[in-house]
Amino acid sequence: MEFHFLLELAGILGGSQQIFFKHGKLMASITLLTILVNFIFFLCYLFSAEPLIHDFLMKGKSLLLFTLPGSPRYANLLVAMTYDIKIFTAVEWSFIIALYIVSLFSSTVTILASGAAYGRKKFTVKALLSRALKSWKRPLITKFYISLFSEGFILLALQISLPFFLYFNGKSFSISFPGILLILAAFLCMCYLAVVWNLALVFSVLEETYGFEALGKAGHIVKGMKLKGFLLNLLFEVLSSTVLLFVCWKLLNNIHMSKTSQILYVLVEISLICLIKMFLLMGFTIFYHLCKKFHGEEIQFQGSLEYSEVQTEPGVLSVELP
Repeated sequence: MEFHFLLELAGILGGSQQIFFKHGKLMASITLLTILVNFIFFLCYLFSAEPLIHDFLMKGKSLLLFTLPGSPRYANLLVAMTYDIKIFTAVEWSFIIALYIVSLFSSTVTILASGAAYGRKKFTVKALLSRALKSWKRPLITKFYISLFSEGFILLALQISLPFFLYFNGKSFSISFPGILLILAAFLCMCYLAVVWNLALVFSVLEETYGFEALGKAGHIVKGMKLKGFLLNLLFEVLSSTVLLFVCWKLLNNIHMSKTSQILYVLVEISLICLIKMFLLMGFTIFYHLCKKFHGEEIQFQGSLEYSEVQTEPGVLSVELP
């Protein structure tokens, strides 16, 4: 039983790899375009936000050290700092929304390409892009609900674990072991919940469903397969977290490195995380098909790219690689 379980999990990972290399030109184009756009946005954000932050800090220093409360200069500095905060907030949200749209579009194209490739259907880049543009509302709404659930869970987990994370030993604050365990437990719990969230996104791209309906279908279809999905999700989340923590650690331990070196580190981080995310989406697209076959449900693919409907016996599961 354990052997078949590991074989199926390895089949999902192998299927993702084969999809990527069999359609290497398309997948590489999606990956490179996503990396390029994210990196350009990062550079724009860096060179837009850095002057604002520096200006705000200088005004704050002048406010505290060189002005008297109640003086005209004090009032002018407060007004200027308030204006800087508004500008910084506008810049911040502009980049967040832009990156959100880019990420959602690249995810949609990746899922469509993976689904068509797994179903051995011929497709063109033009057809995929057209299909992604026509179906953008469904994954957008589903992603909005997923974001609400994930952000809510993160806030709840932080609220519970942070009081246990740090303790005062009489001289300084230290990290507590129970706090680390709570954060680890929250991370594993989120990976478990994200199985349904990732499947719901695949549902909203490949079928005419979205929002709570997509989440409900994902929760139903994953029954009996959730452990496989959890391990699949855990693998990619650990890889992403490792890359993120490593780059942050390098940057924090090399504060005085040149600006060019810092930018290169961030470029490597963006590239690796985009690649990991792409393989995660390909893996969950294959996982979607396996869940459908496991429950004996018809495989649907709405739009101009279509799968032939296949009815299988419930409980019969095989990993067919493209």
